[in-house]
Amino acid sequence: MRNPGHSESNSLESSELIDIRLLDKSIITPSQSGSWLLDRNCIKSGRVKHFKPEIDSITKLLAKSPRSPTPDLESIRLEAVIGNYLPTSIIRNIDELLDGSDSLGSIQKIQWQDTLQQVWLNCDVSQLDLEVIFKIAGVAINLGHWGLAKDALYSVLEINSHKLSVYHNLAICEIATGDFDSALKAVDIALLLDKNHHPSQELKTELASIIQLQNQVPWYHEPIAQNQLLTITPIISFYASAFFEQYRDPEIAKLTQLPIYKDVKQVADWITQQVKEVGKATYAVVHQVWGFVGVVSMRIKQSLAYFYFWIGTDFQGLGFGQQATELLFKQAKKLGIKRIYTSTFCDNFRSQRALGKCRFENVKHPNDLGLNYYCRYIERLPASVGLVNELESLLDN
Repeated sequence: MRNPGHSESNSLESSELIDIRLLDKSIITPSQSGSWLLDRNCIKSGRVKHFKPEIDSITKLLAKSPRSPTPDLESIRLEAVIGNYLPTSIIRNIDELLDGSDSLGSIQKIQWQDTLQQVWLNCDVSQLDLEVIFKIAGVAINLGHWGLAKDALYSVLEINSHKLSVYHNLAICEIATGDFDSALKAVDIALLLDKNHHPSQELKTELASIIQLQNQVPWYHEPIAQNQLLTITPIISFYASAFFEQYRDPEIAKLTQLPIYKDVKQVADWITQQVKEVGKATYAVVHQVWGFVGVVSMRIKQSLAYFYFWIGTDFQGLGFGQQATELLFKQAKKLGIKRIYTSTFCDNFRSQRALGKCRFENVKHPNDLGLNYYCRYIERLPASVGLVNELESLLDN
């Protein structure tokens, strides 16, 4: 859990109320009961693999497992599944889950994301202790289920709007899902509650750098950088850990011809280099519920660009690549780019189909070196200029 900021100060008098409506609840929508529930359509459209273990098999597995005073996390999860996702076992073991959820493997995190989501939707928030809700949010942060974490944190604020650590963690969630304005509002409220809260001071400094980067780079235009599910934003080191996890499929490095990274630090160094490189526009693809899901990038030369994208291991096959590509093309058009080129290996039929959906057309190149080249027209080429010549100028660059 990143910078949890548990220490608090009640520097505001109880009569001073903070209006949490100033914060953008993003994908959160009010239910009839007045609590805040995740928008099911948003979750459904963005879900990765959904695990549906057989109840009989789980029952047999638990029957064979020795009982221990402190059950392991998988036993806790299976107990929740058998119990039709009622919150009892999760609440009883919330401290163990909070401590251990940050070190789960990728597949285990996906399983826990699904389980915790189902349990949360069965919770009657009005009957839960605020500290339990806050810890559920912490588990969701550890699992990378940012939408659920925001939902839980807003539920706490509906009852108690003076909890500093909630605003601090909410700011982290908003950064993770690409809503930097809401993140800034949340961290400002945290510092209003305690101006000396060091984690929030650091977070505000980081946010200031992010917003400064967005304002400085000429290739980012925020009003056209999002659709209903995704946002593209200049890539930042905040996403290095999620990048490293989603990049774990070796096919991504092979097909994009990008480096192989040994650790998160190498990813962070690469991100820093990308931001500084002139003529390069590299964006993080960020989902409103799941956070970082991939990268789109283009190298720009006057009115031309050469682009690539990749979608993370856990989010492939959901249409995010096509959506992110269309968002990139809106940025390119705003920059006055007229044609965008790219390439795939000849046997990479999956990428070729994806490019076809994005309206790329094949370019016949005499020296293909095992590659197929493609062009997406924003503006058609004059008859006097050849596509191959344009492509060659980009490849030389």
